[in-house]
Amino acid sequence: MSEPVILDDVDQARLHNSSRNSTQSPQSRFHAPLRTGNGALAFMRKGLTRLRLPSGPLSEHRDHLGLMKRFLMSRLDGAASASNLANSPQVSASEHSAFIEYPVFRSGPSAYRMVYVGELTPRSGVLDFFSCSANWADANPSVSVEIIWLGDGDLRGILRAQPAPKNLKQSFDPIPDAMGLAAIFAQCGLMAVPYLTDLPFSWLPEAMATGLPVLGSRRASGVRQLVTQGLTGWLFDPRREEELAHAFSEALTATTEQLNTMRMAARERVSAAFTGSYVSEPAPEMKDIRGAMANGAVA
Repeated sequence: MSEPVILDDVDQARLHNSSRNSTQSPQSRFHAPLRTGNGALAFMRKGLTRLRLPSGPLSEHRDHLGLMKRFLMSRLDGAASASNLANSPQVSASEHSAFIEYPVFRSGPSAYRMVYVGELTPRSGVLDFFSCSANWADANPSVSVEIIWLGDGDLRGILRAQPAPKNLKQSFDPIPDAMGLAAIFAQCGLMAVPYLTDLPFSWLPEAMATGLPVLGSRRASGVRQLVTQGLTGWLFDPRREEELAHAFSEALTATTEQLNTMRMAARERVSAAFTGSYVSEPAPEMKDIRGAMANGAVA
């Protein structure tokens, strides 16, 4: 578990002033999902409903986002909820083939559309990934950037409320069943896995089988096992801002031809787990991948 982040007096004052001095309407306040939880989460949610987003240039919003992340981490400190993953759909044997039935090549906007699947909590790294996306989109106003967030968690309301450049589009939906997820993957071009640590469930093999190169965190064991730098994706340490920014830029500036080559390599990397005759259980290779990822045994 990471060391707790303690807000000093200056940070506390900045948070207080940003809430008190905001000119936005009450409808624009941050709202975290209201679910039952422990005292730390309940305290955090109560505080978030009282915070308003300050007006000002995008750089000021990003600064406020960074401060908000510190605030969240100081309140959560290991209490992040993964209750949404308890209800995540599991892939049945008969559904595996859906992920390789779609064409592997992409073109047009779908080639660069990013998808994230999982919990929206501090340990998932989604705030850092959003901040990187906003920075890059702001610096490249002629390029459309799109992220599909699939999942739920205490940061969903925070992400939804963030101001963003006009060329950055976000959408939020629950994680669908396996067949629905395969269809969404087929309309996307990149998989984002910015985890700060291993999480209980990952759709990484399925995404790669559908032909998605991965923007992946080295802190996720599944990423370390399945993703090869420059071949099936781009690796970064999410706690190193410059590494994340470099990987993000590499992905969004790659040509469609380069990406299609990586798509074929990604599908090939996990193809043994998605081919063969499925009768009552997944192929042994898939069980090996999932078992290693679940147990944290991959190198």
